[in-house]
Amino acid sequence: MAKVIAFPEAKTPMLRGPARCLGCGACWEAVVPEGTIVGFACPQCHLYKGVFEGVCEPEGGCRWVCDCGSDIYYILSYGCQCVMCGVIQKGF
Repeated sequence: MAKVIAFPEAKTPMLRGPARCLGCGACWEAVVPEGTIVGFACPQCHLYKGVFEGVCEPEGGCRWVCDCGSDIYYILSYGCQCVMCGVIQKGF
């Protein structure tokens, strides 16, 4: 059995989620520094073609959910508009 090695405390926030390689198609659970959402190394082919398969959020983060259940928004200069129902969210 392999020995489990603890990671040191991260100095920057990390993102975690299901990922896929656009080069070889491999799938894995990726952990990358916050701000890195495309172009991370694939553990199988080692190309920098890894992308998250869907929406990801920082660990410990929270998300704003509309009354309609959607958590996807357009960012506008005067607020955030829900993609599903069109309601403008204000007061963040």
